[in-house]
Amino acid sequence: MGAALNASRTFYAQARDQHFGFSACSDGLTYVHDADAPAAPVLDGSTPCSPAPSTTPTVFGRTEAGGTVRIYGSADCSGEPVAITTADATGQFSAQISVVQGSTTTWHATASDEVGNVSDCSEGLAYEAWSCAQTRAGYDKVWTGAAGTSWSEGGSWNPPGAPGPSDSVFVCGDAANQPVLLADAEAGALMVQGGSVDTNGRRLNVWGD
Repeated sequence: MGAALNASRTFYAQARDQHFGFSACSDGLTYVHDADAPAAPVLDGSTPCSPAPSTTPTVFGRTEAGGTVRIYGSADCSGEPVAITTADATGQFSAQISVVQGSTTTWHATASDEVGNVSDCSEGLAYEAWSCAQTRAGYDKVWTGAAGTSWSEGGSWNPPGAPGPSDSVFVCGDAANQPVLLADAEAGALMVQGGSVDTNGRRLNVWGD
């Protein structure tokens, strides 16, 4: 008995005794031959989007419904996977991965079906986990939030003192909190990286770039 390649076949059986009496026909047993590997999964993106300060981004993508997805830090999907997850009934999957602050990582993935056929290695998805320390140098005023949330509180800036119209200002998401304007304010330039500035209905005039 056999089954065609990548097809199914249902088998039935009867039993015969020594007097040539035959039993009723059994229920069917279906055998499915599956040698086709899934297509390589697609890594659609990450949450948060790259670049970002998060060291625990979630990678998401698409593959065969119910497929097991293994995500690797190597370009050829070799070595141990950094994450293993299962696609849902629509083929969507996601997995949280830990990375090192200040690093850039490119992930690739494979998908396997329920009988163990493994896809080719996917195209890469890069993620940069930047650090505020990489970009705060060179700014006149760096927000720390050490003395509260008020933009005008000098103790929440490094060096101390609220920014003036000629100061380049850097606000990062790794500060103790994020600044809120309690009055109109101004700066020479403003860079917000992973954080926010709540204008609170006030005006923030940025005179430079």
